[in-house]
Amino acid sequence: MKNITYAGLYNEGKTELLLAGIEDAEIDAKLLLLYVFNISLNDFCLKLNNKIDDAVLLQRYRKLIKKRASHTPLQYITGVQNFCGMDFFVNPSVLIPRFDTEILVETVLNNEKRIMKMNMSREEAENTVYKKENYKSEKSGTKRLLDLCTGSGIIAVTLKKAGGFDEVYASDISRQALDTAVKNARYNMADITFIESDMFNNPDMPHMLDIIVSNPPYIKSADIQKLMPEVAQHEPVSALDGHEDGLYFYRIIAQKAGDYMAHGGRIYLEIGSRQAEQVKDLFDKHGFSDIKVVKDLAYNDRVVYMTRQ
Repeated sequence: MKNITYAGLYNEGKTELLLAGIEDAEIDAKLLLLYVFNISLNDFCLKLNNKIDDAVLLQRYRKLIKKRASHTPLQYITGVQNFCGMDFFVNPSVLIPRFDTEILVETVLNNEKRIMKMNMSREEAENTVYKKENYKSEKSGTKRLLDLCTGSGIIAVTLKKAGGFDEVYASDISRQALDTAVKNARYNMADITFIESDMFNNPDMPHMLDIIVSNPPYIKSADIQKLMPEVAQHEPVSALDGHEDGLYFYRIIAQKAGDYMAHGGRIYLEIGSRQAEQVKDLFDKHGFSDIKVVKDLAYNDRVVYMTRQ
């Protein structure tokens, strides 16, 4: 085995990723090295000039660098992605969690906290402690929540842990995605009922829901191949494709969700950055009220939420 240091191997991996046109090549090369050698960033800095004496790990790193150079997402290589401070298992059967979806989760938590405090006495409200940054469980005052199109289960798990809802349900059409979601719920110790269903087409779907939350497929079919290769070539198309205009699943939710909700229940939806007005119109026509839009940190429209009358 040719003598090579940790710094030398890192530079080798970084160069290969740069030549392959990988965004964040420096970060990914370093993260893969930490992953393969099971060391911390601090350990890596201390070992920069140390020779690598494990030929098996050396070859494994080079193999994974080649895999990343083929535009396989880093998260599918390591099998894990952090979301709202918790780790979740991911694989090619589910979308990789994104920060945009944290905006959706935070909107649910913040608005439900506001509603809860409105329904509490002043003294009770003052005694309520809520620390969003720590995602600690707090009783929300609502009972039943459904995460529609759950995928890896990140929304359902995070809301169950952070919101303290009494009953949390999560559904998806993909059996493989649900298997991953079940694994994530168990790993994060979240009690969730999972249902295999094409939207609302399973008779076991819960009724009298206080909250429906969803990050449905919303990319226009014609736009999918325009996405970066990591997404277009590797993430599940069924979790991306919102059909011709990207609004297919929003129409289903607007048409059918009311039949499964308690009066005064809320719907929270992640949306594409140019879909807010169209989604608002859909739900307005189906009798939903108090429709609001939340922007992300880039000031793009990202969440729409509303109330069932």
